[in-house]
Amino acid sequence: MPSTLITGANRGLGLEFARQYLADGWHVYAACRDPDSASELRRLADASDEKLALALGRPAQEIEAWTTGAGHIDGDVILKARHLALQRGIHIA
Repeated sequence: MPSTLITGANRGLGLEFARQYLADGWHVYAACRDPDSASELRRLADASDEKLALALGRPAQEIEAWTTGAGHIDGDVILKARHLALQRGIHIA
């Protein structure tokens, strides 16, 4: 099963990418800095039949290690939603 790591997955583009990858049968590792803002992501995880793994509130260094391949997962796709949005000129507060 292909896998992806999505940072900024608690809302907006990151959350929607998590939904889409799950719908396509991928295993999703979802990360965000603020666990209190991840209620929709938690609901998605609960309904995912363990295909969505959460990394909520993890230190930025640990998430960065995952995204550079030095860490815990071997993802087929790494998606940094905040960076994607900033590259497209979308402001995220």
